[in-house]
Amino acid sequence: PMPDGRLWLATHKSGIDILDTSGARVSALLPDARRPDSALPSDIVLGMARVGDGSVFIATKRGLYRADPDGRRVKRVALPGRDPAASTWALLADGDTLWIGGQFDGLWRLDLVSGRGAAVVPAAPGLTDQRIMVLARGAGGELWVGTRNGLNRVDPVSHSVARYPAGPTQPLGLSAGFVTALMLDAG
Repeated sequence: PMPDGRLWLATHKSGIDILDTSGARVSALLPDARRPDSALPSDIVLGMARVGDGSVFIATKRGLYRADPDGRRVKRVALPGRDPAASTWALLADGDTLWIGGQFDGLWRLDLVSGRGAAVVPAAPGLTDQRIMVLARGAGGELWVGTRNGLNRVDPVSHSVARYPAGPTQPLGLSAGFVTALMLDAG
């Protein structure tokens, strides 16, 4: 929920409904294919992340969007070197940084203060896969990147990578490669 108690509810192809504390729809961010830069696409909303100024970044199958805090306006976000319609699957708000996981184009970083964004090029050997499904921040500041072919621990400064590929018989092997969710255990 948002600080005022409203719930932003993402849908498969109908945009985002915004509900008040009673569950009544009070606003919506609707798709409109005629306005690709100022309306959500008619496709699945895959994730949302609220940042420090209260605005909400929205991951969709057809690009990255940013909504104002009251949920009345939305704008497509363009990053240098990235197709604005590139499928975005994972978002992680992390202080003044938004980490972005693309369905096919890897890991991206957006500096929320300067507005500058760029692809993150991990050190060799790189990620287990460029198809990023989920992102999480570790207790030590590391970035956990779940892909369709394993898990990666990325140092956000040096971009060094520790890879955890699928391989149930290997010491660091995962039981399966397609990582769909991550949760940091506080214990």
